[in-house]
Amino acid sequence: QLIGLNYTPPTDFNSTLGVDFFEYRVADNNVAGGETYDLANQGLIEDPQVFDNRVELRLNPVNDRPEINLITNRITVPEDSSLYRLERYASNINAGPQGSAFDENDPTTGQLLDLSIEPLDFAAEELNEYFAVPPQINLQNGQLQFQPASNVFGDFEFEITLKDRNRDGSVDNDTLRGELNESIPQTLTISVRPIND
Repeated sequence: QLIGLNYTPPTDFNSTLGVDFFEYRVADNNVAGGETYDLANQGLIEDPQVFDNRVELRLNPVNDRPEINLITNRITVPEDSSLYRLERYASNINAGPQGSAFDENDPTTGQLLDLSIEPLDFAAEELNEYFAVPPQINLQNGQLQFQPASNVFGDFEFEITLKDRNRDGSVDNDTLRGELNESIPQTLTISVRPIND
């Protein structure tokens, strides 16, 4: 008697990659039955009936969390410094896990990415008071650039989050289905050290 079935799908597998399946066999060859009367032998012989079947599981895709790696969470520059650039500051910039979220990372039909860099320890409206060029990351090559405003020093914290969206502008973020459209937030501290004028 089958009273339940436990199934754990393969990680990041969905119907865009095919169907998952399992096969089973049912046989009635228990000792209390499964026999047929044989005329030639004038007696009962074992005659189990067997049924084979295949169950296919079509897994609906869900939105995977975007990914981005940063090489450091703290950068120090002197007061009144010129435009600061750090090549390949960000890497592994993807709409989902590179090795499995093929539908989301497809260069033609996959999702588009947006980057959010929000101040944590001061109001966003004050950004231009502290930075002549606000922090920004190029999603194509991972370059970080910024420039502090003149005569400004101190530590400035930012939260960096990568977000994905579909090409039609819609967003898949139904958490009840397990969908995640934002990367795990990361913190960047820009430390502007004072110099003697």
